[in-house]
Amino acid sequence: MALVLQTQYGQIVVAKLLQKLVTRNLFNSNYQRNAASGAIMIPTTPEDSVSSYNKGAITSNSVSYDDNAWISCTIDQDKFINKYLDGYNVASLPYNVLNDNLERAGYALAKAMDTHGITTLVRGAQGLDKNGNAFTSTDPRYDSNSSYGIIESVGANDVYEVIANLGGKMTDRGVPEDGRYLVVNGTFKAKILASNKAIRQGDLAQDKIDRGVIAEIAGFEVYSTGQVSGNIGSGQSAKALYAVAGHPDFATVVESFVVEPQVIDANGSGMAVGGVFVQGRYVYTHECANPKAFGLITA
Repeated sequence: MALVLQTQYGQIVVAKLLQKLVTRNLFNSNYQRNAASGAIMIPTTPEDSVSSYNKGAITSNSVSYDDNAWISCTIDQDKFINKYLDGYNVASLPYNVLNDNLERAGYALAKAMDTHGITTLVRGAQGLDKNGNAFTSTDPRYDSNSSYGIIESVGANDVYEVIANLGGKMTDRGVPEDGRYLVVNGTFKAKILASNKAIRQGDLAQDKIDRGVIAEIAGFEVYSTGQVSGNIGSGQSAKALYAVAGHPDFATVVESFVVEPQVIDANGSGMAVGGVFVQGRYVYTHECANPKAFGLITA
């Protein structure tokens, strides 16, 4: 019964997490190994190698291992809740009190995951790993010419033309047109909604609105969050970041409960008496698997 309750509590956290998580549709979940193990393998491309089959010389057909198409990724984000609620025991804790605390945990987790996810994409597009370090020559994503994501500046240009131009370059790089997204800050959101070429929420399908899409423009679904911030470049050449463009095929999220949420009697803990702890632990990470598939729009 305790395990059933833990699973139910976890579902409350995840439901709020998915409701608030802007980046929930920006990443795929394709990886190998168990997330709880602390390290997983992520493919750099959604494709696999296909060779011509020689029926006349079976032994000449080569075997493909794709050793260089996988990234070893450490799950480096480890979050927990350890909330003390005074005046209750495990049996008397009202469901609404427990539900409220679990939903708050899901909301806080969504903010943390959005920040990490968007930061990872922005860094990847600049040739940096999720920790902000330049890709090394042993990394499958490394490019000796330092050619990574596409960077476009708005300046005085038409917003639609800038986005369409970015989309054209993504097509040339083999990024599928279906599923492309733009994650924008408030400033660029206002510019997009002011464009007469944007499709606004009133004209979008309900399933897109339910996924958090605020508009469509030049083939991109548009999402909005305050997590898109900071500058690209340094010194006098630095420009404010307006938007991140990408496709979920080329970035991965790994997430899992290490300990499902549970309610524990505080008596005997040595920390508190006459109450309960609501505890749980969640791990996750994001990885930009193919930086060339992403773009940044600056001021």
